[in-house]
Amino acid sequence: MKQKEIATAAVADLSALAQQLVTQIRSICDQIPGFTLPHVSQPELRGPALAVTSTAIDAAVSATLAHKALAEAVDRDELQADEQFARAFADLREELKIAYTGIDYTIRLKRFNAGQGTLNVLNIARRLARKAENAHLNAHVEAIEKGLHRRRRNGKTAEPPPAAPPAA
Repeated sequence: MKQKEIATAAVADLSALAQQLVTQIRSICDQIPGFTLPHVSQPELRGPALAVTSTAIDAAVSATLAHKALAEAVDRDELQADEQFARAFADLREELKIAYTGIDYTIRLKRFNAGQGTLNVLNIARRLARKAENAHLNAHVEAIEKGLHRRRRNGKTAEPPPAAPPAA
């Protein structure tokens, strides 16, 4: 019983920790100036503009200082600010990608381990349920099997039973 209490406390702690981390991530997003989520109303980020390097952007800023027509073609301050933003937040983006990859793998690993444990319990319960004194385990075996939602490998659904012939 004590182990169940510890496990329940650990689950509550994990839930609280996860919620706290979600709040921190949202706070980080709120602190990023101009933070924008992708949306259909946003421009599609395709084409040659994606391949422009920092060096080319710096050269463009210098060119705007050299000629009035070039200075009027773009907002130099905005161009510089956008490039500085990209440089400043590149490390954060990489860290978040790494964190996402790690969290995703950790979740899948934990799910896999839980799945392995469940399949072990199912196999043992099936063997134990063969004996009459363990018949009460059949309900657990059925509940686990129902939760597995196993699919057939060939993709076919189970054949419905043949209809009873009409009474004459």
